[in-house]
Amino acid sequence: MVTSSGSSILDGFKLIKVLDQDPKLKSANLLGEFSTTASDATVAVEQAILIVEKTHFSDSFYERLGDPYGEHDLERASKQAKVTEQDTASATRSEHTALFSAL
Repeated sequence: MVTSSGSSILDGFKLIKVLDQDPKLKSANLLGEFSTTASDATVAVEQAILIVEKTHFSDSFYERLGDPYGEHDLERASKQAKVTEQDTASATRSEHTALFSAL
């Protein structure tokens, strides 16, 4: 498990869909792809789950995640999430699951 309070994790995270939300704890689990660039310029893309506190969400937060819905309503976004060709392609790759916690 990788834990970070820095914003650098958000730079490589692209939102696919909202997995679930907990209004009582004010948190949400977001499924996305996390990409990193190695020193030899190769790019690795892995599935990742980002656990965030909803109290920290802002317009810039969603913009950095590449909000695929053009809106900031996580509940609505989770209901509208659809599997795309890109999602299917990423599911066929050798994947590693990473868990990120952003404070």
